[in-house]
Amino acid sequence: MKEVSIDTRVYTPTKPDKIALLEEQNSIALTKQLQEQPLPDKDDSTAIQIYKLNSFGLRKQQITRLLDQLTPLVTNSTADDDIARFRQNLRHIIYALVAAFYNHEWLAIPSKDIHYQANERLGKLGFSRRRIKRIIDVLISEGFAIKGRGGFKDWGNPSQSKATQYYPTSQLMDYFSGCLYEFENDMILDTYHDFNNFPESTLPNLEWYAKNDALLRDYNHFMQDHWWARKGPTTRSFSENICRGGRLNNSYQTIVNRRVRIRENTLLDGERIAEPDFSANHLRMSAALLGEDMPDDPYEAITASTGATRQQAKAFITRVIGCVSSSQKGGQIRSLYKTNKDNLTPDLYRSLLTAFYQEYPWLETKKVFYNDTGAKMQMLEGEIGLKMFRWAMDTNTPLISVHDSYACKCYHKEKVWSAMQEFWNETIKSYRH
Repeated sequence: MKEVSIDTRVYTPTKPDKIALLEEQNSIALTKQLQEQPLPDKDDSTAIQIYKLNSFGLRKQQITRLLDQLTPLVTNSTADDDIARFRQNLRHIIYALVAAFYNHEWLAIPSKDIHYQANERLGKLGFSRRRIKRIIDVLISEGFAIKGRGGFKDWGNPSQSKATQYYPTSQLMDYFSGCLYEFENDMILDTYHDFNNFPESTLPNLEWYAKNDALLRDYNHFMQDHWWARKGPTTRSFSENICRGGRLNNSYQTIVNRRVRIRENTLLDGERIAEPDFSANHLRMSAALLGEDMPDDPYEAITASTGATRQQAKAFITRVIGCVSSSQKGGQIRSLYKTNKDNLTPDLYRSLLTAFYQEYPWLETKKVFYNDTGAKMQMLEGEIGLKMFRWAMDTNTPLISVHDSYACKCYHKEKVWSAMQEFWNETIKSYRH
């Protein structure tokens, strides 16, 4: 890799210079690789989030110069408070564009006033529609962003309505090419559990999750002394009730890896990583829980009989296992009449469904599909993850969860994989009926 001479004052004071240099080189190389890729699929987008970047020394100067250049263009106001609000919104939009770039996703920005009201998410984050519109217009006119698909209202199915999409240009990313490792989030939180869309009367008592919350706190404290891309806390989230979800989440997981191999080429403490993973994990866990057999490669026979690609078979499984009930089947099929990133069609969907039921009849007889199985399997993934975190601390082995895999240093791959298998079997055994 080409040597890059930098001023190490751009880094967090506590980060070792050697790690900082390696991260800078790696970030620049991966940014260049992403810049050479086609634009993201129109169905891949991310909402505005508030991000923080380390801003020391040279990097602080670069970011300040960019904001100084653009702020007078986004507002003509001479009022200090107004200028500060524009500058703050500008910084957050720029950082959100940079984060979307590393996800290889469009940044989705709503254009309707309703989304910026004081009681709505964007309003609570301090954004206003007027300021955002002006900021986006300037970023586009100055060559720092491009507009993708325009927003639209789906009157037949409001949940399918889309916000307008934007993506950073190479001109903007030239300012931030070394920033993949400079996103920062507080590792120590008040709680590491999120309970989304729970009726207030059903929110669990602290006693129910206190032990696991303490484990997550210890793990995040342990990882605070290590360094990786999009470093931030790992939390656990449930949806609607304590039987749905339970998956572990972190910012590192969002770095693109399926379409462009970026995440697996990042570094942990300045060293190359591996990501041992469970293949077809939801299918495999379902089989084990139900006492059924599953071949090493459950997709091989399916792709051979349908002509589907492996990725199409995986995308199909994600859809049908994620369905809460069979009433969603028709909607899934209808949605495939539109172009989609997996190139699934209604006919291929039906062929895959038939092939899976013929090859593994228990998927139909024991109602694995269209039965909220995905949310239930996320619970088990979370339980396995908690065991992995305890093991990581006990063995001083830094690792980061990525759903059904774990990022670790290359020379730790074998022992991490061995621990994954042990805790997978242990967890499945404890939940098997």
